[in-house]
Amino acid sequence: MKKGDLILIGVFLLLGGIILVTQFAGKEAGEQVVITLEGKTYKVLDLKDNQELKVKGKEGHYNVVVIKNGQVTIKEADCKNQVCVNTAPIDSIGESIACLPHKLIVKIVAKDENLEGENEK
Repeated sequence: MKKGDLILIGVFLLLGGIILVTQFAGKEAGEQVVITLEGKTYKVLDLKDNQELKVKGKEGHYNVVVIKNGQVTIKEADCKNQVCVNTAPIDSIGESIACLPHKLIVKIVAKDENLEGENEK
């Protein structure tokens, strides 16, 4: 290998390391889960409480949201594409899972975060 090749490999390794650090460093664990349905806050739940909630929309569609060991997933839904079900578990502030056909958003927030339009059912 030439000196230029080694420098290029070093630059790529450095860039890869920087990307990894920025992706995983500074992720704050969330405290609450906000479930929004059709643009309105449906429910606010504590992330520390293991639970399962079936969220039903106006037209009878549903999503099953599961909180377990500080992570949130959508276990089941009757939407066609199943993107929400196949989304990886979330656990950090700002992360979310969306089911576009059902207009559902599940988002991790800090406990003190101001919840606009809070309309808890």
